[in-house]
Amino acid sequence: MRTVAVVAAVLAFAAVAVVAVDVCLPNRHTAWISTHVYSSREGRSEMHVRTYHDKESLKSRQEFFPRRHATHTEISGFVLRDYQLGKEWRGMIVNKTVHDCGLFNIEGDRDGSPYCPVKDGKKIMDAKLGQNFKVEIINFRHPHEKGFYLDTEVAVEHSRLDAPVLRNSVADFQNQEANFFHHEREEFWDIDVSPIDPIIFTVPRECPM
Repeated sequence: MRTVAVVAAVLAFAAVAVVAVDVCLPNRHTAWISTHVYSSREGRSEMHVRTYHDKESLKSRQEFFPRRHATHTEISGFVLRDYQLGKEWRGMIVNKTVHDCGLFNIEGDRDGSPYCPVKDGKKIMDAKLGQNFKVEIINFRHPHEKGFYLDTEVAVEHSRLDAPVLRNSVADFQNQEANFFHHEREEFWDIDVSPIDPIIFTVPRECPM
């Protein structure tokens, strides 16, 4: 009986270990996201975004900055989405004034779900950042739009699948040209789930309706 119990426990542990998990930002959040890409095909690029997202109101706003944690006056552009209308506005900001604002149809899902750096991943280990900050490491493999696969590891706050900290993705080198590489690093800062002022989602008067 003891042997049977041990085997059952092992099987139960294995079943838990392979359960797929999603890592998604909270349904309502404000956050900073910095993305860095290093590629043999496209060179080096980086993007720094402050994102506002409210699934309940079906609206989101992304503001683009030249560097991480820039001041609000340095905003260079924005994307404002109304998922209920299926519309998005994209514009540039120069000297605090909106320029070249365009109206477009939202492509893809319109349910207002937040960004998910991991879909159908699996937990591979517990770890610590620094001395005491506990995290879980989630791993998954997925196709890239450029035609290769990415092997990705995401660190999340321990027991918090809605609190990503860091994403590292490295391209699978199989069947690629010599000296090919592609590396993505994404950092998540200052995730806040407090209510968002509705004025954030106001369409600028310079934009078409």
